[in-house]
Amino acid sequence: MSLPLPLRLARSTHALHLRAVFPLVRAPQRRLKSRRASSSATVQTGVTRDKSKEDEFGQLDEDEKLAAVEKALKVEHIWRRMGYDMWSEPAETLDVIVPKKNHFLRNLFTRFTVDTSTMKNNLLNACKNAMAMYHLGQDPVFFRSTRIRAPQWTPLTAPFQVFGARRTDSRAWLYEHKDTFVNLYKDMSSATISNDTVTLKRVARDELLKSLEQTAAAYAKAAAPRERREWTMHALKSVKVESIRTTPMMMSHKPPETGSRLLVQALVRIESEQSLRVTDHKRRPLPKGQWEPKRVVERVVFERRLWNTGRDGEWKAKDKVYDEE
Repeated sequence: MSLPLPLRLARSTHALHLRAVFPLVRAPQRRLKSRRASSSATVQTGVTRDKSKEDEFGQLDEDEKLAAVEKALKVEHIWRRMGYDMWSEPAETLDVIVPKKNHFLRNLFTRFTVDTSTMKNNLLNACKNAMAMYHLGQDPVFFRSTRIRAPQWTPLTAPFQVFGARRTDSRAWLYEHKDTFVNLYKDMSSATISNDTVTLKRVARDELLKSLEQTAAAYAKAAAPRERREWTMHALKSVKVESIRTTPMMMSHKPPETGSRLLVQALVRIESEQSLRVTDHKRRPLPKGQWEPKRVVERVVFERRLWNTGRDGEWKAKDKVYDEE
């Protein structure tokens, strides 16, 4: 039996939440516990996951997974006529890795040891970043500003450019997306403080959106009558893409009219000085709101679906990763 190309790609994809699309089909969900634990033991995500579903879906073998995708593809045209994208269901956070500082010479001459685990994780992250950059470099939708021109994508320069995911200079391939990450981070933080659910739905998605909405509701409930809270970013020190991953997510028989089948997730480290100011209805500062700007470091996972050119196809905050500095 010959399988179409999208079904062959289904073996390497992550979770496809098809239960909401086709109730009679139980789709597989990728289990990331072991991979996340091996990549970084101190990493904690900001959202909680239902592990019972992971255990239930993990029992399916490869043939059952392909059968589930094949059954869902049979009803895809029905959902397309209704204007619904069946591939827009929530996806799991990919195996992003927080790179660690490796003090090789200091450990070698002072402790006479070498941190091989840190070197291994950093090398693994660099290789996976390069693979993701290679796929994105061939996608004209991701680099819509044509920063990557034909002379830059050559067999001689490409092997060096794909390892530049963490570069911060203006010639870096991801430089044009860093302003988007910062603006989304500002809107997300400000909307959480002001309980702006409309903005939160525009900049965040999935479990992180639910977590931010709960936090915003808690802020609003704890606020005094006619009290105002203002979040301000005073200085932006650095924005670095520490880890980036791609995977085919759009499994339709027909290729997308615009874009590609890829799902992109980028782990971005944002270091800034910010403050939270509490004022009354006349904008006079309250005693508890007289806080000085503080250094804050946050790691946010941003997600983008390249087959969707609408609002759902733009960058959105997907998850938060907590790690000790």
